[in-house]
Amino acid sequence: MKSIFISSTFQDMQEERDVLHTYVKPMINQFAKTYGEYIEFIDLRWGVDTFGMDEETASRKVVNTCLDAIEKCKPYMLVCMGERYGWTLPDGMYENKSITEMEIKEGVLKNKDSIGHTLCYFKKLDLKEMDYLAREALLDNLENQAKQQKLKEELISYNPRVIREYSLKWREQKHAFEGIMQFA
Repeated sequence: MKSIFISSTFQDMQEERDVLHTYVKPMINQFAKTYGEYIEFIDLRWGVDTFGMDEETASRKVVNTCLDAIEKCKPYMLVCMGERYGWTLPDGMYENKSITEMEIKEGVLKNKDSIGHTLCYFKKLDLKEMDYLAREALLDNLENQAKQQKLKEELISYNPRVIREYSLKWREQKHAFEGIMQFA
């Protein structure tokens, strides 16, 4: 069995994570079965139980759980980046990096073995049909946009061959994005 860690922000990548579990995993496992293998996705989007913990203890538990899962999956990782930088830990903790950035740095950028075992998907959104307020709700603040862009550039520099892009278009009539199967 091969375990693949899924790294992405949660808020804007629910549909991608669903597609990975519903469509992609069964297809990969059907193929892998011919070789006596199968895969599992390690997806922490359902959270880490931090009930009753103070903010610092809870944050440390989340980080440790993520890093332990990445270690279990090394060198396999799937990175999905959309419009958000991700949840940033409380001031002063882990240099104010997002959990997503920490995952990517630990699982990909600091891990020479990940070359050839990592794929990175960058989502491009066509928001022309979306009204201004809805569009602004999707986008991060300028500081986080800059951090995310820098992280994307680091991934591209690391290995441009692992980068894939896909596009989603907003359809106002349906009040939804379309094109997710391009990602799958």
